[in-house]
Amino acid sequence: MSSVLTVLATVGYEPCANFEVESGFQKVAIYVHQYTQKATHFAIQLGADKWSSKLGDWEDIEHADLAQLECRDYGTAVYAVKRKQTLAQKVLNVLKMRIRRRWRDFRIKEPLSLP
Repeated sequence: MSSVLTVLATVGYEPCANFEVESGFQKVAIYVHQYTQKATHFAIQLGADKWSSKLGDWEDIEHADLAQLECRDYGTAVYAVKRKQTLAQKVLNVLKMRIRRRWRDFRIKEPLSLP
């Protein structure tokens, strides 16, 4: 785990005490496998009760609770890190959320049938 925290420190993240929203900071939750004690997954906090995760090759998902992804493969969200959020990052996060919402609305609900 120390190597993961060291790598995250190179991009401005530092350990913090909890997963609560903290104004002006971007937080990341680090999931750890219970047997190997290795980092298995990361979730980025988007706001109060809103996290984003990338599930392999699938699209990003949003979830309200870190426990929703806790399982045998991912383990449990154990560590939290944070970094100061710049104005550019705030704007980018808002744009990402808007794009995701529009993409969900745009997606075809039923497969197209071609002649």
